[in-house]
Amino acid sequence: MLDERDLQAIAKLIDTSLDMKLAPIKEDLEQVKADLDQVKEDSKQMKADLDQVKVDLEQLKEDHEVTRGALNRLLEWSDKVSDAVDFPLPRS
Repeated sequence: MLDERDLQAIAKLIDTSLDMKLAPIKEDLEQVKADLDQVKEDSKQMKADLDQVKVDLEQLKEDHEVTRGALNRLLEWSDKVSDAVDFPLPRS
């Protein structure tokens, strides 16, 4: 019959065998965790970049409206000038 020392030796062998088999899985899990941390960091940076793009886009929209208004005023002015000088400017 097995005594306590024999059972402890068997338990130690089982633990050692399990540790050896689980070591690659643990390493892979650590790599997955590291990769996930990097993805989270990249996601935060992308959100910050996207926020900046939104701000820039809003500024472009405002600038576009100003430019469109100025261009329309220039076209109106050129119509008046061409009528006054009797030299019609072509419109495209």
